[in-house]
This record gives sequence, structure tokens and C-alpha cells, in this order.
Amino acid sequence: MMFAKQGGRRYPAWLMRAPVCLGLLSPAIGHAQTADVVTWWYEPQDKAALELIIRTFEAEGIQWQGTEIYADVNAQTYVTARIVAGDPPIAAQWIDGMSLRRMMSAKMLHPIQEPDWQPVLPPLVDKLLGVPGGYVGVPTGFRSRNWMWLNLASFKKAGITLDAGWPRSWDDVHAAALQLRKAGITPFTIGGQSWEHLLTLEMVVAGIGGLDFYRHAMIELDDAALASPTMVAAFAELKKLAGFAVIGTTADSPNKPVAMLASGEAAMAIHGDWQKPLLEQAGLVLGRDFDCVPVPGTDNFSIVNVEMFVFPQNEADGALEQQKLLADIIMDPKIQRRLNQIRGLTPARLDVPAAAFDKCSRHLMENAHRPDGLTVGSVRSMPSSVIDLAGDVVVKFLAEGLTPEEGAALFRRTISANR
Repeated sequence: MMFAKQGGRRYPAWLMRAPVCLGLLSPAIGHAQTADVVTWWYEPQDKAALELIIRTFEAEGIQWQGTEIYADVNAQTYVTARIVAGDPPIAAQWIDGMSLRRMMSAKMLHPIQEPDWQPVLPPLVDKLLGVPGGYVGVPTGFRSRNWMWLNLASFKKAGITLDAGWPRSWDDVHAAALQLRKAGITPFTIGGQSWEHLLTLEMVVAGIGGLDFYRHAMIELDDAALASPTMVAAFAELKKLAGFAVIGTTADSPNKPVAMLASGEAAMAIHGDWQKPLLEQAGLVLGRDFDCVPVPGTDNFSIVNVEMFVFPQNEADGALEQQKLLADIIMDPKIQRRLNQIRGLTPARLDVPAAAFDKCSRHLMENAHRPDGLTVGSVRSMPSSVIDLAGDVVVKFLAEGLTPEEGAALFRRTISANR
């Protein structure tokens, strides 16, 4: 990796050229009244939520000195480089996955000693972040992935009435798609980025195979699961959906599916709940103009990413006190509630009142109270050597008209060769 110098420190050269909004690249750590924090929230609702944290933190008399990096992967690279260079921030935004596990195994993170958090957090969070006597990070909330988003005007125009339990099966989705097409409406949209293709396959695998199979195939990358008839069935279902869909290209924005939904160009999309605020920003109202329904077969569990702040090992004066203060602020039930209301996501705490949230978040909150109602998403759990290649397989499958058997076999071979 090429490095460049900034303020006497060495950082990845790409960072100096990246189109990011940066604070001071080499902040003076050690000043007890200044907290050096790295963040990557950049959408308008994310920035508004971050401002809530900053205002609450600075009310305690400590100045927030923020470094903003575009995209979580870039931020993780930047923070890791700073830790290796001996210049760690006191805190950084993070997300579950392989990078978190690497940080934990390398002992780069300082545990916050909070044994009292366990009763108010789902077992998944305890499993991801828990260490003896405390936690290596503080969760801000959940993103959830297994959603189907609907443009309700399109369904009304096609004469389709959606009852409270719809869809009960993939056959229900197919029947609606046929009726939408007869009404001149594009039934589905699939984003053009390879990760969006992989996300769609991931959710179909969960819906076809159920939670246990999803974990075996998409998280553990178990060869027997990848070689099974269930995996072929998932590729067959994806092929059916694609037959009803407008499929984007790599040149498209990742927000194109939500733009097509908002405009009524398409009636359905499988995507994460981070699309919900974008639909609302387009002027649509949940329950009136658009709706969220679980992907068929996934009603009793939610596939999530856990967003968090982590606390690098930092020996500067006042660093531990600042880390503890920030953790306490984020775990405050009122902050958890407001933070996730602003972002349109779901609190990590189990004791935040569900009545304050919309139906999408309430559904996830119900699953969070189930003993096995949450699981992490596969993309963050896959090795980095696999993620892009697996997505490319799904792109090839849809673009080149491979059979479900060919698609499943290529997917398995690609993972086996690169895991």
C-alpha cells in the first residue's frame, strides 16, 4: 500500500486523494478537553443524528474534534492506519463484520467495563461485542436487510389488495408481479451494483432456506449447503424475480432502486431499511404511499448489521474518561430512541419503547426479543476476498442467462477457491 505523510504521520495515499470531508488528519491527542472521533455517517439524516451525539457530548465540557470519512470501509482503513502509526482516535464509528473481528483479535480496542448492559441488549450484540466484564464497542442501532419495499399506488392501480399478512409465499409475489405487468407497471427493480445483486440473492436464500440454512450457506460458507438443492432453488427464485425486473448497471447510483420506487417506475424492490429515509425525503409517507414487508419466509427473524462506536486502545490523558462518557451517552435510552428515529433505523436497546417507532422498526424490535430472532448479514461476515467475487457471480448469472444449476455451481466454486 502506498503511504503519504500528513502532520508527521504516514497515512494511506488514497486517503489524501479521496473525495472525503476531513477534519484534522493528525489531531493533537492528549488534551483532556478535546475528543478525537472518526465518523462515516454522511446522509442528511445521519448527520442530524450525529449532531445530537455531538451536542450532548460537548454539553459535558469536552470539544468534539471530528474526522469525517466517506463510507465505512474507507473509515476502517483510515482508523487502522492511525492505530498502527501510534496515533489512535479516542473513538470511531464501525460496523459488524470481519474488520471488527480482526481488531478484537489484535487487541486494538479498549473494552468499556459495563456488565450492566447485558440485560438490555439482544444476545447477538453480546456475542459480537462482549468481552469479560464489558464491551469493545457501544451499539448505536440496527440496519436490517430482509425487506421488500412496495409502492402502494402501483398496487392500487393494478387492482391488487394487500392484506396484513401479504406476502405469505413467493407464489404471492409472482402472482402480484404478473398482475402489475398486465397493468403496464414494472413489477421489480434490482440495483446495478454487484453488492446489490448479492444482497438480493442473500435475501432470497434466507427466504427459501430459512434461518439455519442461511447461516450455513451465506455466513459459514459451508460447502454442503452451497452444493445443496436448496441453493439451486434460491437461484431459480432469483431468476424468476429478475424476469419481472428492471436490472440496473454498474453506472447507476445505489439509490436508483429507491428512486424508481418513489416515482412509481417500479412497484417492488428487495433492499435494506436504509432506503426508508430516502423514500420519505422524496415526499412519500409510510403506510400511505409505500410499505415495508419482510421478504417471504423471513418474518420471524431479522438480518441486521450492527452499527457502533468502537474505542481504540489510547493512553492519552483523559482518553478513557472520554470513551466512557461517549459510551454512556450513546447507551442512554432517550438518545437511542431519538438517534434511531432521526435515522429511520432501530435501537439496539431492548427497553426502548416500541410505540415511538414505525411498523418496520417495530417488527425488528419484536424479533430482537426472540431468542434467535436476529442474525448478522452475510456480506459483512464474508472474507473480503470473497465478497466482490461472489457479487460478480450473481451479476454474471443474471446477465448471461445461466441456469440455476450453473449459477449455484459457479457460486460454490468461486467461494471455495477464494475463501
